[in-house]
Amino acid sequence: MIGNLDDSGQVSGYEKKGATVIKGEGRISGPDTVEVDGETLQTGHIVIATGSAPTISPVEGLDDVPVWTNREATTIKEVPERATIIGGGPVGIETAQMMSRFGSRVTLVQHSERLINREEPKVGELILGVFEEEGMDVRVGRRAEKARTDGPATLPSCGEPAGTTGRRSEKETRHD
Repeated sequence: MIGNLDDSGQVSGYEKKGATVIKGEGRISGPDTVEVDGETLQTGHIVIATGSAPTISPVEGLDDVPVWTNREATTIKEVPERATIIGGGPVGIETAQMMSRFGSRVTLVQHSERLINREEPKVGELILGVFEEEGMDVRVGRRAEKARTDGPATLPSCGEPAGTTGRRSEKETRHD
């Protein structure tokens, strides 16, 4: 699991390969020109890496129970006995498999009729097969409707297809 969320190792790796990494608030100010925190930079190649932030499904009762995003799940000190993962995209399936392999009983709820639904259908079928072989409770074509606690456990109830969790860009659309 992740010990801290420091990206300095990745930054130094990019720099060793010849990239210049500059963190800050920036904007493209002209052809081949970027301004970052008041500094003007000229370059032939610009990569914008805004990062992402988790999204949380609007599920009744979710505000009243413990909720983790993938960030909290990868920084845990103790593996929970049970975990429910809402969302069968890349982040959801990674988190579900990690928690399951660490010993948690996992239920994975996906609103679409298949896992990782932006990929070819066969990809989702293969992943579903592996997860079922590993003992996960996978519910595709379902949505989490409610969440409640029962002692130390959080219990979801599932219904028909609806929203899911995932990630969104950190950068809001700006019109300067």
